[in-house]
Amino acid sequence: MGIIINNKTVIAFFLILFVSSNSLAFSNVDMSAGLTVGMDYTDNVDLTDRNTESDLILSVTPSVGVSTQGSRLSTQLNYSVSGLAYNKTSANDDMYHNLSSSANAELVKNSIFLDAFANTRQVLLNQNLNASSDLVSGSQNTTTTYTYGLSPSWQKQWENYATSELVYHYDEVKFSGSNSGGDSTGNGVGFVLTSGTKFNQYFWDLNYDYNKTSYDSNSPDTTTELSYVTLGYHYSRLLDLRVRMGYENYDDSFQIDQNGNATNNDNGGFGWTIGGNWHPSARTSLDASWGERAFGRTAFLDFTHRGKRITWQLNYSDDIDNSRGQIINNSQTINDGNSNPDDNFNNVDTPLATFNPNLRLTRRLTGSASYRLSKSTFTLSLYSERLYYDDADNENNNNYGTSLDWGLRLGGRTSMNTRVSWQQLEDLDIDNTQERKEFSVFLNRTLTPSVSANIGYTYQRNDADLRLSEYVENRITANLSKSF
Repeated sequence: MGIIINNKTVIAFFLILFVSSNSLAFSNVDMSAGLTVGMDYTDNVDLTDRNTESDLILSVTPSVGVSTQGSRLSTQLNYSVSGLAYNKTSANDDMYHNLSSSANAELVKNSIFLDAFANTRQVLLNQNLNASSDLVSGSQNTTTTYTYGLSPSWQKQWENYATSELVYHYDEVKFSGSNSGGDSTGNGVGFVLTSGTKFNQYFWDLNYDYNKTSYDSNSPDTTTELSYVTLGYHYSRLLDLRVRMGYENYDDSFQIDQNGNATNNDNGGFGWTIGGNWHPSARTSLDASWGERAFGRTAFLDFTHRGKRITWQLNYSDDIDNSRGQIINNSQTINDGNSNPDDNFNNVDTPLATFNPNLRLTRRLTGSASYRLSKSTFTLSLYSERLYYDDADNENNNNYGTSLDWGLRLGGRTSMNTRVSWQQLEDLDIDNTQERKEFSVFLNRTLTPSVSANIGYTYQRNDADLRLSEYVENRITANLSKSF
C-alpha cells in the first residue's frame, strides 16, 4: 500500500521551522539508520481453520531516525518501511510504512509555544479476525492509519503565585483505502491555572478541557467537556493529599447502574475524588484516588516498587475513550510480540477492538512482577478490562490476559527470550468469545557491534465460538539486522 503524504502535515512542520528564530541552530543532532532482512516460514499464512496454506516470506525493512535539540526547537523522527514478498501467495505482497514524528517550538520566549506530531502505523480492522503482531500472517486484517495534529499554546507565569496555560488542539485521523469511514477531525481547547511557589504547604489547580470530534461518515459527532478544581495539602515530604471536584459532560453519555449496565445520562453530572500520592523512597511510589464521576464510581491506582531483585507494578483506571482516542495515543498499534522483557516488564498486549466511534467507559487493571537473577529475568504480566458502551447496539465486553516471559543471557553476545501467553476476548454483539494461546522462543546473537541476528519459533492457537476466528499456526523466523 502506498504512503499518504498529507499537505497539512508538511505545512505544520515547515511552519514550526520557519517561525522559530533559531530553528537551524541545533546544539545537538542525533542520526541513526538500520536495515533488517528477515525470512519467515509459516504453515498457515492466512490464519484460517480450513484450507491452510504454508508459505515462505522475505521481508526487508530499512529505517532511519533523526532527533534534534536547540534552545527553542526540538524535533524527533523515526521512519521505517517494511516490504514483504510471499513465495506462494503473492497476492499478499505489500509494503508497510511506519512513521513517528514530533516537533516542539518556543515561538515567543517563555510565552508562545507550538507542538506538532505526525504518525503512520498499522492497526487491526476486526478483533474477530486474525493478524500477527508483525503483519506476516493474516495481513488482510490490517489497515494503515495516518494521524497528525497541531497544538499552539500560551503560557504565563504570574510571578510566584500561579502559572497558566491556554492551548488549542487540532488533529486528524485518516484510514487507508475503503476504511475511510472512520476519518475524523478533532478540535479542542484547554486551560489550566496551577499554584506557584508562593503556596508552600498547600497546592491547587483549575482545569477546563473541551474536545469535539467530527466524522466524515454518518457516525455521530462526539463532544466531551470537563471542568474541575483540585485542592491539595503537603502533609509531609513523603505524602501529598488532594481533593478534586468538578463537572463533566459527554454527548450521549451514560451511567453504570448497580447491575453493571450502561444507562443514558445526557446531562452529564458532578464528580469528585479524594486521594494522594506517597513516595516513601526512590524505589517505591503510590498514587491512588477514589470517588464518583458522572458515569458512576471511579478509582485510580498507580503503584511501583523496585526491590533488589524484583519489581512490582499495579495500575487501575476508569477512562472515557473510544477507538479514535486509542489510535491518537498510539495504544492501538500492533506490537512486537518478540520484544525483550527487559525492555518493558509489562508485556501483555491489551486487545485491539474493532473500530467504533462511540464513547465507552474502560475499567482496566494491569499488573506485573519482574524477577531478576544473575543471567535470567522472569516477568509475569496480566491485565483485565471491561468495556461499557454508551449505545444500545454494543454489548459490554470483558477481556483478560496473562503472559510469562523468560529472558536468559547465555553469554556476552548471546541471549534467549521465551514467552507463554493467554488471552480471552469477548465480543458479545456477535456472541464470539476467543481464547488465544501463544508460545515463542528466540535466540539472539550480536555478531559485531553493528550487526545482530536472531532465529526463533512461534506457536499460536486461537479457539473461538465462531469458526472464522479459529486458527493454529507454527512459524520459524530468522532476521539479520545492521545499524549504521
